[in-house]
Amino acid sequence: EDRGPTVSLAGELFTRGVESQKLEKRYVTKSGEVIWVRVNASVIQDRQGKPVYGMGMIEDITERKRAEEALRVLSQRLSVAVRSAAMGVWDWDKRTDVAVWNERMFQIFGMSAKGHVRREEWVARIHPDDLPRIQPFITGMLDRQTADTAEFRIVLPNGSVRHISSAGGAVVDDKGKVNRLVGVTQDITERKQAEQRLAEQAALLDLAHDAIFVRDLEGRITFWSRSARNTYGWTAEEAQGVGANQLLHTQFPIPEEEIEAAVRAWGGWEGELVHTTRSGKKVVMASRWSLERDAAGAPQAILQINRDISSRKQMEEQIEASREQMAAAARLSALGMMAGGVAHEINNPLAIIHALASDLLELIEENGSAPPEVVARSSRQIRETAQRIAGIVKSLRKISREGPKERYYPVRIGKILHDTLEISRTRFAARSVKLILPASIPDLSISCREVQIEQVLLNLLQNALDAVVDEKGERWVRVDVAAKGGAAVVSVSDSGPGIPAELRDHIGQPFFTTKEVGKGTGLGLSLSKTIAEEHGGRVVYDEQEGHTRFSLVLPLARQAEAA
Repeated sequence: EDRGPTVSLAGELFTRGVESQKLEKRYVTKSGEVIWVRVNASVIQDRQGKPVYGMGMIEDITERKRAEEALRVLSQRLSVAVRSAAMGVWDWDKRTDVAVWNERMFQIFGMSAKGHVRREEWVARIHPDDLPRIQPFITGMLDRQTADTAEFRIVLPNGSVRHISSAGGAVVDDKGKVNRLVGVTQDITERKQAEQRLAEQAALLDLAHDAIFVRDLEGRITFWSRSARNTYGWTAEEAQGVGANQLLHTQFPIPEEEIEAAVRAWGGWEGELVHTTRSGKKVVMASRWSLERDAAGAPQAILQINRDISSRKQMEEQIEASREQMAAAARLSALGMMAGGVAHEINNPLAIIHALASDLLELIEENGSAPPEVVARSSRQIRETAQRIAGIVKSLRKISREGPKERYYPVRIGKILHDTLEISRTRFAARSVKLILPASIPDLSISCREVQIEQVLLNLLQNALDAVVDEKGERWVRVDVAAKGGAAVVSVSDSGPGIPAELRDHIGQPFFTTKEVGKGTGLGLSLSKTIAEEHGGRVVYDEQEGHTRFSLVLPLARQAEAA
């Protein structure tokens, strides 16, 4: 590319009579590297003025060219950055007291573009209240020869006020004296307005009782409300810039990464956290997170609103403990009502065992021995009768233990019903109430706390028995089992008079009962409904052919669980 200019330079020197010439061009070295050189060439002439020979000097200017190229690229980048950031550029000459502005500076100050601006022109735009701060800004750069920044207001011709930020520095001559100031200016009105809104919002947040703080996307606290200080014990100055989770020793209900992902994906999250205050006290917080975005829609911060619910959680724990105590009382009450029948159920087998054992003893005392077949037959009957007693005692022990502490596991409905009837069947027979059971029970399984479900069925059976025991005529209680819509349905209906219409809305309310004083606490059905709901089901009341029916509806266990 540089051969043509080189040939032209030689032609001018030798054919046109030019005595000397300069040219910058590139050479390719032996190693293949491209270098820049400056050639100073001249022609030596004889006495007649004819060229005799040429001579020249070559200077390596590669480093200078690279520096020029770097400066050119940097200048282009700076120009793009200034335009992108909507910056005004200014250059003030101290000697003439005149400034040269780029187009953006004129736009910021609301002035028509022209070659230069006198000092009194732009000073006239500055808000009167901010003028006292401008002279120190200029004097500081002139005297200290350092860069400085100032924020002030200007008043446009239409009377509107704009906030601007100006940064500049001094340019010195070869003698070290300042002759110019150069810098950039930005319109920061929108930022100032946003800061004002934030300040107003912060003032409102300080009035809230919830602990509120804002943290950036790295987790550092950028705002700390007065209530946050009152709740946790740290001042805003102490909390500012500190990682929120490190400061509060946050305990999360799920991995923090999942919460952060939910906030970024959905814009928010709600849940309970455990924080530790400055004094070391642990507090339970109902926490709400909200993603804050900038004007371009990019995430910039997370707002956290935390309400101390420690007292409420303690109260809930106390209520739960009381509920468990009431459940145990209701369970034992039902067992107590069945106790008479259970005693009769155990006494009869015991009488059989006693009679068989007595017969064997008398036979041995009279004859000295007993035939093996008699001993075997009596032993089998004694074993079967003892197993019957053991089954009843096992059912009593199981239903009397603390159900809420058991884990959920798949159980067949038929087994639950069988174990419940073990301790209630005799009471029905003793009261001459017919207990009608399904001819066959579907092979259905539910995931449950077995003891709690047995307690619900025991309560429904006891209520049905109480409803018919004093009635005249045919008295019966029927149990049905069916599958319906992905659920197991166990229904208990009776031949009683039913529940008056005006009382049906109160069914299941704590301490409400239709029984006579002394025959019920009003807690059994309420606790049964709560247990059913905890299992994802419900207790339903309706009537079938004029007869009261309560149904326990529970979701079926998944096949993998039931297997």
